[in-house]
Amino acid sequence: MEWNILVSDANPWVMYRVFTAGLIYIYVPDMWKVLSLSYVMSSLSYIVSFGVQRMEGSIVHHMFTYPVAVVVGVFVSAAVRQKPSKYPILHVMSVIPWVVGGFYGPLGYPIFLLPYVITLLIAKMYDWALISGVSMLLICAMVPFHSPLVSLALPVVVLFVYSWFKDIYHDTPYNIDV
Repeated sequence: MEWNILVSDANPWVMYRVFTAGLIYIYVPDMWKVLSLSYVMSSLSYIVSFGVQRMEGSIVHHMFTYPVAVVVGVFVSAAVRQKPSKYPILHVMSVIPWVVGGFYGPLGYPIFLLPYVITLLIAKMYDWALISGVSMLLICAMVPFHSPLVSLALPVVVLFVYSWFKDIYHDTPYNIDV
């Protein structure tokens, strides 16, 4: 297998998987359903990649990187605990640009960032917009380091910093006297 693709691939598909899975998890809070849906979609795209030269399917991405990206997205989404919006159609509209943007290499990062975060703000999902927006901005800013490993690590790092300011570990505030 071509494991070097984890540090050399500049396509934004891994970032798309992280934040799309996190958004789906907000509405369907079952990790196994989100993971199996992602696996089915990944398998279908891998099969289609044999017929479409532009897709260039990589078995490392489809069988390892994308499932790990979905688990990272679900983990970050579960930690943020964002409540679902009343307008889920906005989120369908926000993830459509990744289909187009993914074919343009590093340009696909900002093509996905703006509609995704703007629709989250319109839907009043401020915590998830903050986490995903800051993560995607950092990923976009690291132009020389565009790789799947950066897309997998930065959301967890941003969540760690977010946890300094907001309690993500307990449902009730920490009380020292108890």
